[in-house]
Amino acid sequence: MARYLDISIHTIPQTTVFPGDPAPQFLWPYWTHGKGDPANVGFYHGGLHHGTHVDAPWHFVPGAKRLDEIPLDRRVGPCWVADLTDQPECVTAEALQAAGIPTHTQRLLLKTRNSWTDYWRQPWNPEFIFIHRAAAQWCVERGICTIGLDYLTIDSPEEPTLANFLAMIPPGASTTA
Repeated sequence: MARYLDISIHTIPQTTVFPGDPAPQFLWPYWTHGKGDPANVGFYHGGLHHGTHVDAPWHFVPGAKRLDEIPLDRRVGPCWVADLTDQPECVTAEALQAAGIPTHTQRLLLKTRNSWTDYWRQPWNPEFIFIHRAAAQWCVERGICTIGLDYLTIDSPEEPTLANFLAMIPPGASTTA
């Protein structure tokens, strides 16, 4: 039987957010157990680019697929975790080639030194490990449909055009951070 592990980052008010996005807020103005109500009923206010999230092609390309139009099995199922904690600045195509990633891998999680800190509760860090453009292309050429990185974005903080995300959209790839 398959075993699934939830590696999601919890959303709390202190969760790191993408620059310019509002911090997560949870409001409980209605029912609460604390007031003796039978259920907690509240709402969430905040940006969508924090913690664990998925970017659909529509996020970057007008008219492209939205998240609900992409089959769930693109993101849920067996995956390969590549330990790339030795990469000093970014994940390179050479590092992916050397990581022993099996030929038919469809879902790839990249563990970098971003994971060495409690980065999800610290201010945005522009020194995070990102994915080099050639590494993104390496994934596309091998048919990898989902890539997860242990930070909020796969592109370099110096890359305003989001080239890595855009490079993965033509074959239908979505990215998970």
